[in-house]
Order: sequence, then structure tokens, then C-alpha cells
Amino acid sequence: MSDDRISVGPKKTLAELEAATGRLSPEPGVAGQPPQEYDEKLKTNHWKYHRHLDPSWDNAAWAEKHDNTAPDSPYKGDPYFDRTGKKQNDELKQAIAEVFVKYKKIDLTDPNGPEWLLAWRMYPNENHPRWSNSSQRVAAEGGDYCSARACDEVQYDDRRDNACGWHWVSCGDRRLDA
Repeated sequence: MSDDRISVGPKKTLAELEAATGRLSPEPGVAGQPPQEYDEKLKTNHWKYHRHLDPSWDNAAWAEKHDNTAPDSPYKGDPYFDRTGKKQNDELKQAIAEVFVKYKKIDLTDPNGPEWLLAWRMYPNENHPRWSNSSQRVAAEGGDYCSARACDEVQYDDRRDNACGWHWVSCGDRRLDA
């Protein structure tokens, strides 16, 4: 097992992620953000700004098929190698999609498509012992996005075997692969 490979990333701390959201000023250099306004009547700022998230990478789909018991596997003997990461990610995506539709009260029959889109990133926690050495582990994180329209299994089962596909978003009646 080699300790110089990088499998997933980047590693982040909770403090780093908290610093990227709920800000009171726009992100410098990012066009299209409204200027901050202060509501004198309510004594509060009008806007909260959520900064961009760093790109991430994962190898869960590869790990699902990789034989880490093979003598030539760079992950042979790695106690954190996880061949079920993609399945876990798909189940997480399904659960998030269902909660998203429920709590944002999304009408899946709207002919114009969903009013909201949801995107997320999942990062290895730099402060967790699993990630504390130079060897990053496999099949543990990722990012995704989905359209609420993709979450209606009954109406859209002809396109997908689950409600919200891995790395694709539904736009109207078209599927766009990332």
C-alpha cells in the first residue's frame, strides 16, 4: 500500500466550510451578486452570501469494481478501502432528493421543471484520524447535483433506475450528463 497516492479530496475542516457560508458580504470577483442592504426596520442585513465550494474528486465508481485484494492493487491491505462507497453515495443522493422535494414543496408535475436545484460537495474531514496521514483513502467523498424533477420515480423511471442520477441533472425533459 503506497502512502503517496491521493484518492479523494481536497481535505477540509468544518471551520473552513463554515467560513464559506452565511457571509455578510459578496464574494470578491464574483459577478451577479446583489450588494448588501441593511433593513433599518428589522435591524438586520438583507442578504447572506454563500461562497463557492472548491472542486472535489472521488473514485467511488472505480472502487466499486477494483479488486483491492489483488497482489498488484495499490490499495491492498488498506483498511479504509470501501467498495460500497458508490452505493452509499447513490442512497444518500436518493434520500437528499426526497427530503429536498418534501421540504421545498416542489411540484413534480410543473411543466416548467423544478423551481430549485440542489448541489453539494462532500469533503474528507481533515481533522478526522482517518485522513490524518498523507495517504488519502478511497471511495469516501464526492459531489453531486440533481433536479427535483429527477426525483419522481414513477414518472421518470424510464430514464433512470433511481430517482436522481449520479452526475446528471434533469433540465425540463432533457437529461444532461456531466
